[in-house]
Amino acid sequence: MATLADIKFAAKADVVTVVDATTPAGHFAATVKMDSTVHTYLLEGTEGNKDAVIKGRLESRGFGSAIRVYVGGGVKGGSWAGRFESTEQAFVSMV
Repeated sequence: MATLADIKFAAKADVVTVVDATTPAGHFAATVKMDSTVHTYLLEGTEGNKDAVIKGRLESRGFGSAIRVYVGGGVKGGSWAGRFESTEQAFVSMV
């Protein structure tokens, strides 16, 4: 299973972690821009824990575009889960 440490290793930019109203209990989000795409990962565990496991990934390719969702997998992997209009809906599909 891929972890926050794997995201930080693959990223060429700073990884920002957050817990907010969209993150399910026991999870946190990590966001980074890689290859001209913003990736937001949902990880299970305590915010900032390098061993927290990736539950899924959101891709956003620009303002106004639908959020593409991949469940499970690695830093750029996962099974296609569809497109969602909100981050909260997408995160719910991952847990």
